[in-house]
Amino acid sequence: MMKGKEKTKKKPIEQDSDITDYKKTEGSEREYISEMKFLADTAMDFVEFPPEKDIFQYVGEKVQEIIGDAVIYVNEFDKEKGGFVVRYIGGYGKYFKKVI
Repeated sequence: MMKGKEKTKKKPIEQDSDITDYKKTEGSEREYISEMKFLADTAMDFVEFPPEKDIFQYVGEKVQEIIGDAVIYVNEFDKEKGGFVVRYIGGYGKYFKKVI
């Protein structure tokens, strides 16, 4: 045996890192960027929106993209009639097929 120097076993250093918060943040950032892109694209569509196109249908279809599986109604308030007028209905096909 050597005097003054003891032989020690070397142990590997282990380090655990929980990256859950990082992944959640990364996912949130990707979702935010995707939503901002959607809004920017939609805003540009409005800038270039042709007058002959149905604005109510466009809005309804964009809402359908965001919400997904749902029935969408787009209404307009008619001052002369004093009530709402349905201008677009979408996403209803599969719901009515189930009932019939």
